[in-house]
Amino acid sequence: MIRRLVILSCLFLFVSAAVAQEKYKEQIQFKDLSIERLGDKVGVAVNVDVSQLMLGRDHAVIITPIIRSNQTGDAYEMKSLLVNGSRKQKFYDRAVVTGDLKSFGVPKDLIAVKRVNNSEQQISYYERAPLQGWMEDASLEVKETVIGCASCGILTDILLLKDHLFPMYIEPKYELTYIVPEAETIKRRTERFSASFGYVVNRTELRADFGDNAKEFARVDKLVKDLKDDKNITVTDIVIDGYASPEGGYKHNVYLSKGRAESFASYLTGAHALDKKMFVVNWHSEDWDGLKRAVEASSFDNKEEILAIINSNVEPDPREAKLKKLKVYTTLLRDIYPSLRRNDCAIGYTVRAFNLKEARSIIKVKPQQLSLNEMYLVAQSYGVDTPEFREVFDVAVRMFPQESVAIINASAADIESGNVQVALNRLVKINENPKAWNNLGVAYARERDWASAKKYLNRAIAQGDASARHNLEEVNKQEAQEAKGIRKN
Repeated sequence: MIRRLVILSCLFLFVSAAVAQEKYKEQIQFKDLSIERLGDKVGVAVNVDVSQLMLGRDHAVIITPIIRSNQTGDAYEMKSLLVNGSRKQKFYDRAVVTGDLKSFGVPKDLIAVKRVNNSEQQISYYERAPLQGWMEDASLEVKETVIGCASCGILTDILLLKDHLFPMYIEPKYELTYIVPEAETIKRRTERFSASFGYVVNRTELRADFGDNAKEFARVDKLVKDLKDDKNITVTDIVIDGYASPEGGYKHNVYLSKGRAESFASYLTGAHALDKKMFVVNWHSEDWDGLKRAVEASSFDNKEEILAIINSNVEPDPREAKLKKLKVYTTLLRDIYPSLRRNDCAIGYTVRAFNLKEARSIIKVKPQQLSLNEMYLVAQSYGVDTPEFREVFDVAVRMFPQESVAIINASAADIESGNVQVALNRLVKINENPKAWNNLGVAYARERDWASAKKYLNRAIAQGDASARHNLEEVNKQEAQEAKGIRKN
């Protein structure tokens, strides 16, 4: 019976203390909360209103503001405020004098006040804490601890004062422009290559046993065979353009470029069973343009002198005579002229249409066989947030570098993946295309170039672009919040 009474007594004390704690919590109010950045510090100011607090004379409430990360386990406890009951204050004063705050159960560094029940009483609290990176996304809470119940220990409660220490950066939600490319009715493609063979002087016949011709024949045969054996394509036409170097007389070089182009065409028809009707053979005599490009790319000391001769309005033979007088002429003969004697070949073909499954495979090995529309469908099949989505649009713009649709779609994917400068580099090439203006506006907004962003978005809005109108509102919001110092971490 006695044991039961002891248990019931302890239970009563615990419940009483818990009720007291809940009551105290309701009787304490926090007003006029202010949080500010102060260089490398954060200042917290709040008025703690205890006017309604009816504090037991032997009780005390410890109020401790805590800055706590919303993302990690980081936390920082600020200086505590101790509110003492009437008799508890006396014990506290004695502990301060004797230096025995440890036995009192509170830290040395705190703010202590005595509560006078039934009176208006506000305590102005202001403290600073070192500003740390994790505090950019942190909350402010207070820990209220009731002490003074010897039988029931210490009772603690947590109250959230502010869920974000600083105003949160609101990420703008921009709408990017993706364009569905038109399907190609007939996919026409061209495979281009140059063939440089050695010839017996003043002759036009192709010989596999002459010089390094065997290697060049093997290379050409593989290129042509790969096209012919590809079941997805149909060869439709072959155009050959023959060129000679400026060495020798112009009229003779016309003869050589013509004869060598025709002999190359004859070889292809025979070796690969190609219809002669597919061929168009052109000849251009001396390749002065190719010589000019080679000299411009060279490191010759007298490059300008050579180019002046090449660019002169003199007939070809007198021009070559001037080149012969230069010390560098032997170098031209040895290092540059051989590459000018060549046949450029363009093999035209059509490609069949692919379903999605086929297209997803083809893009990895022969992306040139896909249309922009097929690539777009492949990208969509992967989903916007996947690396494959962005890769497909990057491939598309490499295959179709002059197509504005490819550029616009690739730029949108770049912006979504954070490669804003890459997107701008693409878009500035077509900055007069109205369909590119929305993405240009978003790209400049991402770079915080508000003036340029608004310029292009307003131009797009004038064209009736609803996404641009939405994006302009987002730009204004983002500019406003960043003007207040609210920026993304």
